[in-house]
Amino acid sequence: PSHFAAMRFEDEAREALRLAGGVDALDKRARELIGKDNMLAARLADWASYGAPDDPKALQLAIDVYLARIAEPGMPLQESQVYFVHASVLRARLARLQGK
Repeated sequence: PSHFAAMRFEDEAREALRLAGGVDALDKRARELIGKDNMLAARLADWASYGAPDDPKALQLAIDVYLARIAEPGMPLQESQVYFVHASVLRARLARLQGK
């Protein structure tokens, strides 16, 4: 029911990030899930990257998770393109933050 009139995802992500104990905690758990439950890893990576959009570790996590999603067997082309574009946008943001 909470999704009926859902809050902004960025607000949800910041709170999830706080409850999890920060970017390091989400990074650790999401990386444990890569290859086992990529959908859950992606949700955790989204919380990290939307909750801390200027944190290089959060951005790198989301990039890595979405590249893993693209590599899943049977991944539909259209879905993989969405993940690729998202990872590319995150990579460009990471490069800007790192002054590259």
